[in-house]
Amino acid sequence: MYYDLRYYKDQTFKIGGLGGECIREYWIDNPKEYIDKCLKRASNYSEELKIPTKNILEKSFEELQKDYNIKDQNLPILTTLLYKEVRTRNHHSKSIVENLLSNYYIIVPLMDKELYKLNRFNENIEDDNLLITLIFTRYCPKLLDFKFEGRRSINKETIKFAKKINEKYPLKLEKPEFLSKTNEQMKNLTNKNLTKSNNSITYNSINKYIKEVFSSNSF
Repeated sequence: MYYDLRYYKDQTFKIGGLGGECIREYWIDNPKEYIDKCLKRASNYSEELKIPTKNILEKSFEELQKDYNIKDQNLPILTTLLYKEVRTRNHHSKSIVENLLSNYYIIVPLMDKELYKLNRFNENIEDDNLLITLIFTRYCPKLLDFKFEGRRSINKETIKFAKKINEKYPLKLEKPEFLSKTNEQMKNLTNKNLTKSNNSITYNSINKYIKEVFSSNSF
């Protein structure tokens, strides 16, 4: 992990495409095949790794099956969900949290768990703009009023349908306790140490603060 030695005085927002691999469909192993592959790799390092690896994966698949209400315990979709829920979140969330501590918010629609529950093949609407409309509706509704060039626009029925989906799968925002506390601490540091030239804080003044954040229970 790294830390950006800047703190944005004004909250800054960005819509990003992190987690794009979540919408690819080439994880074709079912859970049993995937576990067998992992056990084979584990044995290359140590035979002792095999049992805990097997236990962790089986428990993870069991939890995913319950969470997504999947009846068949050996469908390939469970392996895809494991990738989305574990590898992707671990990989991308590090940089997302680092940016949050700088008062910089990255909105990542492709890591929105509720959207994975949509059955896009059964919805009674055919419009290639539905996904982007849903993203606008969900995270920044004002974008729906944005004037596109060439007199292009999003169909009103599509907007209405996106709102309907959003009501069924509402966005659940939670503000972790450490964020509100640390942002207040950062503002205090900013007021004392902000340099006019580069809007940044020196490493010495922030070092202790960073250690406290990353070693806290809430983090």
